[in-house]
Amino acid sequence: MTDRVRVGVLLLSLVGLYGTLIPDLVGDWMRSGDYSHGFLIPVVSVWLLWDRREKVSAIPSRPFFPGALVVAGAVMQMLIGVASAELFLQRSSLVLFLIGWTLLVWGVPRLRALWFPFAYLLFMIPLPAVVWYAMAFPLQLLASQVTATALTMAGMEAVRLGNVIQLPGCTLEVADACSGLRSLVALSALAALLAEGSLVPGRGPGRPVGRMMMFLAAVPVSIVANVLRVGFSAGVAAAWRTDVVSGGLHELLGLLLFVLAGGMLLALREGLAWVEETPRRWSQ
Repeated sequence: MTDRVRVGVLLLSLVGLYGTLIPDLVGDWMRSGDYSHGFLIPVVSVWLLWDRREKVSAIPSRPFFPGALVVAGAVMQMLIGVASAELFLQRSSLVLFLIGWTLLVWGVPRLRALWFPFAYLLFMIPLPAVVWYAMAFPLQLLASQVTATALTMAGMEAVRLGNVIQLPGCTLEVADACSGLRSLVALSALAALLAEGSLVPGRGPGRPVGRMMMFLAAVPVSIVANVLRVGFSAGVAAAWRTDVVSGGLHELLGLLLFVLAGGMLLALREGLAWVEETPRRWSQ
């Protein structure tokens, strides 16, 4: 059986198992701004697969039959998700199915070259609502607390009540959309690409520890960017009025700060590369 035949069988299996889930997933991307980046994730994943095509084709195919257990586990996970009406279980089983199929048909060596494009697809799957809100509310409180403290230190009157900041003449609520969780998910996807190094060539962390630090840096970077956005919004609202920072201006500010956060991740990537290269320069 040639690789083209194997890929064809895989695609038919994916259509048969997950064909009805994909339209609903795309609908979630369209309806929710929290996962609008989902449209880009499969495109990037396919590009990564295409970029690896020559390297993968050069690896001998060595079927690993225990991969059938992984495939069975993926199907079982999907069935459990259907029975419990849990979309995350159903959708995430796709990644497990791809990993199991690769193990079964091509073997462990090829999976080593393909695991990242497969795992990257997880970024397109919305988290369960209970997990999302459990993460969003603490981030709302953190953003409101830091913002109120910063405004007070700057000489402005600011009192925090939960996720609400009382300002002179107006009140600013740090809503769910301002928790920063949306940018955290998108920045995590970007940080994973920068850590892996395929999509953005150049200097970057080459060691596992550096790559892990690169990926985990998305958390503090997104928090800093969100605090800056909330703080700027609060300052403008106190100086003028609350509706000045709503609507299009609010979205533009979020976009600009996301670009800033992306720049911070790129700078960190260069910094980690410099740290890794320093001992080699000293030894020369």
